Amino acid sequence: MDNKKIMSSLLALLLLPSLALAIYDWQFLKTNYLASTVTNHGQLGQIKGGGGAGTFWPCAPLDDSVGIPISYYTQNYVYGWGLWVGAQVKTIRSLDSISLDTLVTVGYNPNNCSYEYAPGAIVGGVPQALNDSSAKIYVSTEPEWPLRKADMQDSVISMYDTYCKYNDYLSTAHAIGGRPLQIEVTQTTYQWNVPMLQDIIYFLFEVKNTGTDSLYNVYLAPTADCDIGNESLTAANDVCYYDTTTNMAYQYQTSSTEPNWTKTPGCVGFSFLRGPIATKDYIFPDARQIFAGDTLGLTHFKIFNIDVDPTTDLNQYKELAGYNYQTGTYVPFDPKPSAGDQRYMESTGPIDIAPGQTASVIVCMICANFDYAYINIDDTLAIKELRDKARAAKIHFDQLGVSGSPNENAVSPFLLQQNSPNPFKQLTTINYQLAKPGLVNLKVYNIAGQLVKTLASGQAGAGPHTVKWDGRDSQGNKVSSGIYIYRLQSENKNLTRKLVILR
Repeated sequence: MDNKKIMSSLLALLLLPSLALAIYDWQFLKTNYLASTVTNHGQLGQIKGGGGAGTFWPCAPLDDSVGIPISYYTQNYVYGWGLWVGAQVKTIRSLDSISLDTLVTVGYNPNNCSYEYAPGAIVGGVPQALNDSSAKIYVSTEPEWPLRKADMQDSVISMYDTYCKYNDYLSTAHAIGGRPLQIEVTQTTYQWNVPMLQDIIYFLFEVKNTGTDSLYNVYLAPTADCDIGNESLTAANDVCYYDTTTNMAYQYQTSSTEPNWTKTPGCVGFSFLRGPIATKDYIFPDARQIFAGDTLGLTHFKIFNIDVDPTTDLNQYKELAGYNYQTGTYVPFDPKPSAGDQRYMESTGPIDIAPGQTASVIVCMICANFDYAYINIDDTLAIKELRDKARAAKIHFDQLGVSGSPNENAVSPFLLQQNSPNPFKQLTTINYQLAKPGLVNLKVYNIAGQLVKTLASGQAGAGPHTVKWDGRDSQGNKVSSGIYIYRLQSENKNLTRKLVILR
């Protein structure tokens, strides 16, 4: 994990004429504080082929490298990560014998930086060509953004969103002895540049079973190689662990200094904001139990290092399911390791996914300061800022939701129109429509996810409705200029739009 290699690769990327363009291999997400590479082949935090880029905090302005200290480009926190999916699949061996094969698709392998996905959607059981529109990374700021509702307004709500699809059908990408699960992953990202959210990137993974057989005992697992600074040879000094209160695995380094850095090293975490919905009752070997209909969180935390990396589908699946593949013992949460070049997996499951069905998981990547006064004393105090940000991310998600699913694009009698005028100064009108009578809530939030004003609440009839907002909060005070979000909820449906106030 050579720091010089990361730096040189990033500097090469900076020479590209524009990072605002959506491209087929990678896209940089950035605010003023956190930047990371997003790809459409499952390998995140690196450019295609591995060995470059990363996740940087704080990041320099990526569109202007002139005058920026070179140390900015070395402050990396994630060398690479990706979503692993493991499952058991029925295999007909003979007319009277059926067994289960254990298969795993790897988003990012910390051992060799490899991945087992390829860009593009699956249509009729066939992966689309690399020049197909589904093989592109889309950005919400461009005209081609595909997630639009019937009136062509965008259906996502953050400041900078990306959307792409990839699949695991390319059999040559799989490790020896492995084969595709026949899944398609829709990956949508969201990022805000406001207090408490500026160091967070939301990742929505929607995993669809595009095969003809059910996938049983599926585990979904972000697997990360979080190199905070240089982790090669004797410089390796990272420690990883987990925090069940925030459904998060995290990493920090034991030294409060890092060569050439402009700030004290912080920490990085991956928090499950929402896991998949349990499809069955299940009892784990340690007697923990989940029930059908539960929203799952962090179920296993497993540590990899150079000596532990599993190389076969079966051994990888054992780790996904909480087992030490080397000993066969069930250890759902590995103990904290000694400092070194550590990698980890955090899995959620198990669930079953029938043909044509989709399971989703929402993960936040978060960077924060680390309080070295509590190192080796109390992790909960050392990572207090990281935990606070994880809670803020959850509150923001619970209030506003994040959704990029194309099923929102279908023509529906349940509609939320763009306010008019927009932008506005004194008064604006919002029209919405209900398919049937029911309880309705129409609320306005600021960009930080705080409730500003409830415009409608209670029973409403089917058909069109109109409300007006004078730009005042619930206390009657005029709100300041800026971007606001209004959200319509009725039964289990919701729609969200942005509006702008100019005073």
